[in-house]
Amino acid sequence: MLTLQCHPVSYFWQRVRPTADGHCMDLDRIISIAYVYSVTATCCDFTLGLLPVFLVWNLQMNARTKVALASILGMGCVASAAVIIRIPYLHDYKDKDFLCEYYLKCSRTIYSRNHEYKKKKRGKVKERKTNANMHFS
Repeated sequence: MLTLQCHPVSYFWQRVRPTADGHCMDLDRIISIAYVYSVTATCCDFTLGLLPVFLVWNLQMNARTKVALASILGMGCVASAAVIIRIPYLHDYKDKDFLCEYYLKCSRTIYSRNHEYKKKKRGKVKERKTNANMHFS
């Protein structure tokens, strides 16, 4: 349903252009659907992520293997954590230019983290060279 919310589908990406022609569903309805989907997906992911723990616990194997197996099978809970993290941002969907806004925020974050990493890396490389020079002198 959310894929086909705009007619034509390409209007979803082009709606910020003044010459774009098309229409979309009411945003409040779409956001309500997204909230219902998020709650349903979270419940299903938690249930399917935790269910293996109860199934594995009755198997005949040592406790360490049971814990490892239940942990691996319980990784589905990671998906529900991602959905829970997304829920507070659903209201931003009302912004017509939300894709560009989040792209810019992500780009800045990635750039600043990469820049900090490079600074730290350069500092460590310089320290290694000076320490190595001091050691051999």
